[in-house]
Amino acid sequence: SVTSWRYSGNPDGTSEQTREVQDRIGRFALIVFSISGFMLVAAITTRLIAGDAPARILREQSIHFGAELLAVAGWRLCSGKRQLPVPLLAASDAILTIALCIAWALLGLDSPARDPIEFTIMLATTYTLILRSVMVPSTFTRTLWISTAAVVPLLVFFIERGAPFSPEASPEERRVFLVFSGLWCAVAVLTAAMLSRLLFGLRERIREI
Repeated sequence: SVTSWRYSGNPDGTSEQTREVQDRIGRFALIVFSISGFMLVAAITTRLIAGDAPARILREQSIHFGAELLAVAGWRLCSGKRQLPVPLLAASDAILTIALCIAWALLGLDSPARDPIEFTIMLATTYTLILRSVMVPSTFTRTLWISTAAVVPLLVFFIERGAPFSPEASPEERRVFLVFSGLWCAVAVLTAAMLSRLLFGLRERIREI
């Protein structure tokens, strides 16, 4: 058998359970690719209808294309026939999740000041964390630290950008926006961790039956 306790918290993990983890990481990457790809096509189509030049659109969506390639790489890595060692699975899970959330934060680099890109970044980040907690078997602690690391790029970007999409807002109102953004990130992190704890516990109980 393959010991998977370092990844899933189960000291009696079998090769079948480790394979299940690998498959679920692959499905997580594939679902992210599908949802992100749909939104990418929608964004490009909207810009084309608005009359923007195709070259400019492709240049400004380069980070989004990069996120798509990252998701495909994660899916291909985990969907192959070869069973990956547990340390590589653990690293792939964490790196994929955090790197995707870094990409979502970087989406705002070329956004105009009046574009409320913060809301898009917030939704993309939180949906990624919740999706991972549902798809990938993981302990509360592991999901907590991965999710916490994943929201740091978002918070750094929000602070640096300073919420310029509302020029009429006072400095105090912008600080309030940043505070509540941080609170929503905390809620997303804790929700993901609690979902992992609930689902991980259910899987362990099912295996005991």
